[in-house]
Amino acid sequence: SRSTIHLGEEGEKTAPFLASIIRPSLVAAWLVCNWFADRESTRDMTIKEAAEQVRDYVLRLIQQGLLPFPQALSLELIKNVLMALSTDMVDAPIRIHKRRKTAQVINKERIGSIQQRIGFLLSCSCTSVEAKLPQAKL
Repeated sequence: SRSTIHLGEEGEKTAPFLASIIRPSLVAAWLVCNWFADRESTRDMTIKEAAEQVRDYVLRLIQQGLLPFPQALSLELIKNVLMALSTDMVDAPIRIHKRRKTAQVINKERIGSIQQRIGFLLSCSCTSVEAKLPQAKL
């Protein structure tokens, strides 16, 4: 079930602006989850290595014309998503070994669940701003 939120005149002006700020971060988080979900290996890798592999994956999507958010290429944004996925707030589907600076997937189902929730947020319309990304597996 979907709910409609009426924003009022000021909200109608502000919502697209806020969406343009938030959407790239949500897209980056969705893409990180998608990258982890598609991986066969769950071996430890450095956070830098994981972030660079995600960035390469995102770059391929941009080059193929499938992704209109170049902000999702940001290594810092990708690293922030990796760190967020290792927190208890999301029931930590990724374990970050701080001393070794490595990341390991420990719960692929949880990553899929988080990806679905992010996809839902991206699919919500905000006046004229629509996200097409989560509707198809990339």
